[in-house]
Amino acid sequence: MLNQIIAILISVLLCGTLLVSANPAASVEEQRRAISLPDNFLSPNPFCIPMLCFMPCPCGSYRDHRGCGFQSIGNEQCCTKNGQVYSITVQPNESIEAELILISVEDFLLPLRTYLPLINVEDLSQASKSQSALCPQRELRIVLINNSKKLYWQLDLRYNVTLDNDIFRVLPSSLTSFISSSTSIGPDGEIELKESFSFKINFVPTKSGMYRMFQKFAEKVGSGAIGCEMLKNFAMMGIGCEKNGTVFLTDMDSIEKSNLNRQFLFRSSDISQMKSKVAAEAVRKMNPNINIDAYIDPVGPETEHLYSDDFFEQLNGVANALDNVKARQYIDRRCLYYQKPLIDSGTMGTKASVQVVVPFLTEPYSATHDPADASIPMCTLRNFPNLIEHTIEWARDNFEGLFTIPAQQVEEFIRDSNQFAKRISQCNTSADKNEMIENVKQILASERPKTFFDCIVWARNIFQKQFYNNIAQLLYNFPLDHVTKTGERFWSGNKRCPHPIEFDVSDKTHLDFIVAASNLIAYIYGIPQVLDHSKIASEVVKVKVPNFEPKTGVKIHENDEEIRAEMEEQSRQSVTTSNNGEEEIKEILAQLPKADKIRDIQIHPHEFEKDNDTNFHIDYIVATANLRAENYDIETADRSKIKRIAGHIIPAIATTTAMVTGLVCLEVYKLFQGQKNIESYRNSFANLALSFFSFSEPVPPTRKKVKINLMYKFE
Repeated sequence: MLNQIIAILISVLLCGTLLVSANPAASVEEQRRAISLPDNFLSPNPFCIPMLCFMPCPCGSYRDHRGCGFQSIGNEQCCTKNGQVYSITVQPNESIEAELILISVEDFLLPLRTYLPLINVEDLSQASKSQSALCPQRELRIVLINNSKKLYWQLDLRYNVTLDNDIFRVLPSSLTSFISSSTSIGPDGEIELKESFSFKINFVPTKSGMYRMFQKFAEKVGSGAIGCEMLKNFAMMGIGCEKNGTVFLTDMDSIEKSNLNRQFLFRSSDISQMKSKVAAEAVRKMNPNINIDAYIDPVGPETEHLYSDDFFEQLNGVANALDNVKARQYIDRRCLYYQKPLIDSGTMGTKASVQVVVPFLTEPYSATHDPADASIPMCTLRNFPNLIEHTIEWARDNFEGLFTIPAQQVEEFIRDSNQFAKRISQCNTSADKNEMIENVKQILASERPKTFFDCIVWARNIFQKQFYNNIAQLLYNFPLDHVTKTGERFWSGNKRCPHPIEFDVSDKTHLDFIVAASNLIAYIYGIPQVLDHSKIASEVVKVKVPNFEPKTGVKIHENDEEIRAEMEEQSRQSVTTSNNGEEEIKEILAQLPKADKIRDIQIHPHEFEKDNDTNFHIDYIVATANLRAENYDIETADRSKIKRIAGHIIPAIATTTAMVTGLVCLEVYKLFQGQKNIESYRNSFANLALSFFSFSEPVPPTRKKVKINLMYKFE
């Protein structure tokens, strides 16, 4: 008997086939002892467990099982999750052949314990479900009858989800339909046959089985170009359509006109509405069965009370549709913490990429970083531009410095003057402290306009300062014939010698600057705006500006090294000369306007918005960039180019978006299948302009060893 059992085990391990001869005259218990595997057969070591043999199904995975080539059972077909059939064949002469094979644990984990003979079906039961949706414990017990004596053929489904009753429906009738009605079964259980027969245990996907495993799949964050495509694909795939399934969507942006050409879930009538709400409604029209919850709150540290532990624990996966690296890294940290799969994707024109992050299988998104974008040297922006991109970037910073940052600082000062003074005292350099103090003093006192004509005067003075006085001062410090210490001409190479611009009301660019600047400053103070160019032109000619007088002792840096050296010196001086904290705060407050005099002032900072053509934001940047380009004899640019560069607009191509979301959904299917091999997943990189497509295996995570003894303490 021992030799027989050893031979059986060797046969299973080497060739995957188990042939057992059972004596039908023997008692049930004797038969059990004859062929039963050891009690420790269901070893905790998953790599030495024999598995049920799989016979490939020609219909493939997840296709309509009605087109399969196997014999039909009622209206169903003999397909499992992977389009395969489990079978046990009963041969003549009372021999039973159970086909077994050792299969990689990452594919399936179905430890087999079988008791013979197998005659008929009594019932079908399943153990209680586990709490984890990704790693449930299942025990499918098929109870068979041999003349009123119960024998058991059992599948223990630990560590896998393939037979989740919510995903696959077992057909009990399939266990008997292959036993012919003419089959003669003797009183002791012997089978009298002339031909072999077989019965198959068929696991048929339910109507929605292919996506039930990911019953809650969250798309976070975004319903932009990629988000719209992804939502459409999810709806067509049936994700979130079961009773307990949900797709969570969040996007804090509203729909703008520029979105309509690539974000196809939106229409002109949806402009100014919230993206997530409109996208959810559009997807429900595509698939009324989808369960989708739309949020308008951003995902970040400030909303962790909303996207809490309970929220993340209920998810089965996350799909990013984000447009910035910082948000991607935050989502990656959250998914890493909660051990949730993440699929990240992005596009840039014709370029696209997909990265798959599977807990304990691949490296996280934040493990690698793209090289930093080449930045424009600070001295080039400030004093020596030579490209239109330089003047556009300068105009963008100039907008923030005039209409956003000072007004925000004044708002903070009005709200809590003591807290604002404390923040000033914490600045690293005296230059930063003085700048914040001057911003508040100018907006609340010296430069505070009362009428729109005051706004025109302010705009005219800004024009004179930026495009005449500052350039004249630069030429005073570095005349046209100026030479460096090495004897080379200073104004050579990339350094373009500038020239001041005299204001000319008949010049369209000049007048556009005055119109935009005066209306922007009027908005900050709540002064009614004036849109009539001719009226503004008639008023601006009345403004008298003082003549330029060069200043001595003005330091203009020639390169970034000089700028960094000065900042380091100021930082050191700030540390050595800083007063007691409370005394310094009192000194700062003494320089600022009194709180009782500004309590009723309402300040409205500008937040740059590129897609609103009526707010003068792009108008100001276009005029400023082209005027500075005129200063340095740089070719000017049209409005669309300046808007694209200043707004960091990268054209989104619908073809690229459709392709990349298709690749995302392929990886989603792999997650549905529970693939545990890193070789099954692919990171994707494509450039449609070059017909370039690259697919690489994800990088495994970094593994570290930690030695722990009984006295080890984690802190």
